[in-house]
Amino acid sequence: MCPFSHKARRSETPTVHGVHLLSGASVTSGSGTNRPHTDARRSRNRRTEYYQDIDRSTDFPNGSERALSLLWVNILTIVVAVISTIAYMIYTSRARNICTCGRGANAIPVEVEDRNPKHYPYELVFYIGGMRCSKCPMLVENALNSIDGVWAQVSLADEKALVRMKQPVKKTTFNKAVNDAGFRILKMTTEH
Repeated sequence: MCPFSHKARRSETPTVHGVHLLSGASVTSGSGTNRPHTDARRSRNRRTEYYQDIDRSTDFPNGSERALSLLWVNILTIVVAVISTIAYMIYTSRARNICTCGRGANAIPVEVEDRNPKHYPYELVFYIGGMRCSKCPMLVENALNSIDGVWAQVSLADEKALVRMKQPVKKTTFNKAVNDAGFRILKMTTEH
């Protein structure tokens, strides 16, 4: 049992004026140096030294505590590097033929039979929002090409759709088709 714990001190050490004294301490009267309050202060100092010694004994020898903290820093650096690499691969996959959004993985293109621009007297340009990968333009084209008399070509780089029509079509029809595909028309214009 620790000599400075409360139980040991109360049971084994004498008290003077309600202050516990360490073994071997004496109280003198008059102007002596061994007064109860100075003994209590010494006792506190000894306890502090005892607990400081315990703290020093839990330190890792030979700087291994520093090595352990450096190990954690290295592990965190590697984790951040891996996450950054994955984020970069997802970001750059837009230029590849990989569907990262999951919407166009199994999409089959809708073919337009008449691809002669002279047969389409009406043209609109749509700015499309929500396209993330190389399969997304095909989904927008499919949605627009499924409208009767429409031929659409979509560019992921410009996020534009050139829509050719044989007869005028209501803008709400285009909005509904594109929204049902999971995208949105940000702007409609007649200029290329």
